[in-house]
Amino acid sequence: MGNVNVKLTVAGDVLRNVLTGHYEKGVATSPERTAQRRKNCLDAIHQVLHTVVGPGDLLSSDLRHDVAAEAYAAWGSCQGCFKAKAAMEPPPGANFAAYNRDIDHDFTTQSPFRDLVHGLVNRQNKLSEEFFQAMLQRFKDVTDEVQEEDVQAMAVELTTVVALCVGVRAFCSAYGVKAPALPQKMEPCKPGRFQHVSDYSNGQLQIEKSMGWGPYLPSQQLRPEALERFGLERSELSFGDNPRIPTSKASAAPLTYWEFLKFRDVMYVPTADVARFMKVPGLDRTLNRGQLEVAAAEYTTAKISALAAAVASPEKSQEPIRLAREALREKGQEHALLDVAGIIGFFATITIVVDFTGHKSEEFAQLLTRMASIIDLGRRVRSRVLG
Repeated sequence: MGNVNVKLTVAGDVLRNVLTGHYEKGVATSPERTAQRRKNCLDAIHQVLHTVVGPGDLLSSDLRHDVAAEAYAAWGSCQGCFKAKAAMEPPPGANFAAYNRDIDHDFTTQSPFRDLVHGLVNRQNKLSEEFFQAMLQRFKDVTDEVQEEDVQAMAVELTTVVALCVGVRAFCSAYGVKAPALPQKMEPCKPGRFQHVSDYSNGQLQIEKSMGWGPYLPSQQLRPEALERFGLERSELSFGDNPRIPTSKASAAPLTYWEFLKFRDVMYVPTADVARFMKVPGLDRTLNRGQLEVAAAEYTTAKISALAAAVASPEKSQEPIRLAREALREKGQEHALLDVAGIIGFFATITIVVDFTGHKSEEFAQLLTRMASIIDLGRRVRSRVLG
């Protein structure tokens, strides 16, 4: 869905709301609907975990498995990360990548990227362009690859693998289920599906410095043979066309990006409903879009509500998570808990990607603010006209 189509869809829904007050207020649930929602979420997790340990765009199955294993274990458990975080080290302006490389971590693999993985998982607020460049240099140091855009795509792919693992851990923590074990490493190792970005793109990766330092890949540059070979839909990948859209920051590695979007479809909203702010997304949700956006905003600003705030800081006591989760269950709202856990899982994922690539656009937040103002105006006008 292109940027113009998104805006037209939003405008149409907002105009309808202004004139009629229409919006979907949620869908009633049932034990059967709740069970289906649970199954869909757990199936999405199963798919993600099997994907992240397999061969990717440019990265081998061995490299991806080690990175995934390190990320999966680091979330909420590395005492080195949390001691540094509690001490607010390093100070502002210091080289975080160098500092993070030299401190003691609770590593679980021998991956040459393991310190960078811990930085992505546990110290998002310290990510910067300097950290991004440190990862590019690490790839140059440990691989034979020296082409800049190939290294950039590798860095985005690695970060998206890490982010998906964090998203799974966050969902499981919020919903209150044990995180599944990672699948075993493939034997023998399988190489990445492509050798170079030019194998799947007929143009260079794009960087819009005003929007961040990370690359993105417009869908029109994807080679038709790559789309056909892996069953990708160009229309669904078109969220990579606009660097203002946060999901574009994962687009430089399209196969991994595709799995990222499939995870979003289940945990947040399906592609077809991204621009539909007045309806309940998908077929299996109970919360409406407004309720989901509130949960998303509360997670990303860490100002809620027990559940999201606690999941955002997994190193702290898990008791607030349990209490918030059980409060929803006691009210018979397990379906709503699944929807909120999905939001938390997806935003735990996407915030790592956008922080790593330096995403700076406020367009989406501004769109929501304008929508709220217009909807409120319509409500007041209707109240006066209709008495």
